[in-house]
Amino acid sequence: MEIVRPGSGCSPVRPRQGRAARRLAAVVAAAVVGALLVTWTPGPAVAGASAFDEARAAFAAGRVAEAAAKMERHLRAAPNDPLGLLWLGVIRLHLRQGPEALRLLARSATLRATPDAYFWMGAAYAAMSHNREAYQALAKAAQLAPASDVGARARMWMRRLRVTSVRIASTYENPEEYYRIIRLFNPTLSRPTQVAIVHSLLHYSYKYRIDPRFVAALIVVESGFDVHARSPAGAYGLGQLMPATWQSLGIDPADPVGNIYGAVRWLRGLFDRFGEERYDLVLAAYNAGRGAVARHGGVPPFDETRWYVLNVLGLFRQFRGET
Repeated sequence: MEIVRPGSGCSPVRPRQGRAARRLAAVVAAAVVGALLVTWTPGPAVAGASAFDEARAAFAAGRVAEAAAKMERHLRAAPNDPLGLLWLGVIRLHLRQGPEALRLLARSATLRATPDAYFWMGAAYAAMSHNREAYQALAKAAQLAPASDVGARARMWMRRLRVTSVRIASTYENPEEYYRIIRLFNPTLSRPTQVAIVHSLLHYSYKYRIDPRFVAALIVVESGFDVHARSPAGAYGLGQLMPATWQSLGIDPADPVGNIYGAVRWLRGLFDRFGEERYDLVLAAYNAGRGAVARHGGVPPFDETRWYVLNVLGLFRQFRGET
């Protein structure tokens, strides 16, 4: 997350009654059908393969069934093309055909072990609620491309998969609920550090009128409760504060209390600007900046930002007992 300016300070979001429990597959399916897929471009077109190019163009235009038919025609002529198999697998996943998508993606990975192939294998497994296999495939994608956007999205989704059973629906002000999440992600933290994190998370969330479950979901996705997490861009700590932010606030980003204070202050300013219920725009601005949200009139069309918003919102809803 790349904060560039400090914020200022949401009426408390009261816990809602949990809806009928739905599996993580529903969240994953929504993500797969969303804008992430229509902007996905895993590689250049195969030279001279007109059916392949036509399939990609149809998919980008939202004509998914046509895209599937044209990609199948391409694969009849080139049955061992790993990129064609990868594309058809993603198209089948878009059509909610999980088992067939998984077969195609696994074959693509066998022919050419690319991060994209393993990433979408993880998506296919997750869509079928095979979370263990999804985690393993995403871990392989992250291993193959540790510094790429695909690797970053894979690690983000892996953190999301680790907390699929956690709910904080009716006891969201109970510190023990947050200790449980911290221990899940970073069991090596000392007890005093855990206490500092939980107490500051609840204190500043209350002070700046933000649901602490939202702040906890953001920290899970940003850093996995790694106090010393650092991004290549220089973001640091639990909330991944950028230098301009922590310097303007006069805080030490390695101090968990100061880091949470800075993150919550910035969130408060974003809620004031975009509205108390506009979690999507607040998260997009936290990730990509307020200017990017303003320029695009909503969540920017960046894969990383859209994936970030989906993951934090999905986790927040889960914590509230809505998924």
